[in-house]
Parts: sequence; structure tokens; C-alpha cells
Amino acid sequence: MRNHLPYVKAHVLTVPEQIKINHIAASQPIHFRVALSLQLHAGLRVGEATKATFNWLKPTPQTCTEIIIPAHVAKSRQARSVPLTPELQTLLRLCWMETTTRQPAADPNTTRLVQSPKQTRYTPRWMNKKLKIICRNHDLRHFHTHCLRHTFANNVLKIANLRIVQTLLGHASLATTQLYLHPTVNDMETAVRDAAAYPYNVTHNPTLEPTSPTPP
Repeated sequence: MRNHLPYVKAHVLTVPEQIKINHIAASQPIHFRVALSLQLHAGLRVGEATKATFNWLKPTPQTCTEIIIPAHVAKSRQARSVPLTPELQTLLRLCWMETTTRQPAADPNTTRLVQSPKQTRYTPRWMNKKLKIICRNHDLRHFHTHCLRHTFANNVLKIANLRIVQTLLGHASLATTQLYLHPTVNDMETAVRDAAAYPYNVTHNPTLEPTSPTPP
């Protein structure tokens, strides 16, 4: 009998796990791949990803560079814009092409980004069930789809500040964003090391020296 790896709640995927799940997703149907990628690479909630229609893609599905989550869907009831990576742009454009090939009269305003071959909407429950099967079949720790959003938040924080993470996730409160952050031992070691080196870096690169605000 197979020994299942433990279930992980609201956890951040390790880099090897992210690489593995991306590799696995590449062999999945395009609509499932889109749903997973929107969560892992754009930080959407699973409910947002499964409700998204093609008119969320701006400027158009064929030329998309960003996705707009409308206020009536967003948990904070505030619309937000999330830039799309080049890889996600390509995937979403391919998804539109495949959808319109199968449904020539597809209306971007009503056609879902994520739908089954029978043109029914994938649900968050179905997504989690599918993910559970994938984890079991590929010896990955069983994790909830929300882990993908947590992972996105932590990846962004490594190269940006907390306010940017808050804006991308669509949180009304910064305190909520802080709950998504899971610094690793390596993160903390790097932060301490970089902080100790900061005075020496400033000495060799004066442009790093913070400037005082100009008095009024």
C-alpha cells in the first residue's frame, strides 16, 4: 500500500515542488493548466480562476497582457489588475484559440477561461480533487489549491515590497497579506547577511545611500 505524503494546509511550495507541479501541469488539458497557472503565477483565488471569463483578459484575449478581476467577484469587492507573465500570456492566447476552434461563436463576455471538454465550469471543489489525485500519483505532498496563491505571494515578496504583494492579491488590509508570508530559514539568513553587508555596499556604491526627505 502506498504511503501518502502529508497534507499541507496554507503552505508555500518549495522551489523543487514548484518546478515539478509546472512540469506535471504541462501534460494536463489546457483549461486545467490555465486554472493552475492563474493561481501560481498571477495569485488568483481558486474561485476567481474558475469564474474568470475571457473578457477579463486585457486588452483582448488575443493580445492579453493583464487580467482584471472585477469587483463583484473579488473578495474585497474592489477590482484589481494583475500583469501576466509572457508564459501565461501565451498560454491564455492558446486557450482562447482552442476555445474558439471548439466553439466558433464563443462570446468573451460569458465564455469561461476554465471549462471542461463538455463546456461546463470547473469548480473549486473539482480543482482540489484533481490536485489531490495529481499529488498522489506523483509523490507530492498533498496541498490545497490555496497553497498556490500563498506560493505566488512569497515569490513576489522576494523581489518586491509588501504593498505590491497586497495590491496583487487584492487584500483590503495589509494584516491579511502578512498571513500569507512564510519566510524560510534561508530567507532569514539571506536577510541578516545582506543587512550586515549593507554599510559596505553603500561605501562602494553611494547611490544606495538613502536620502533624507527635503524639508518643506
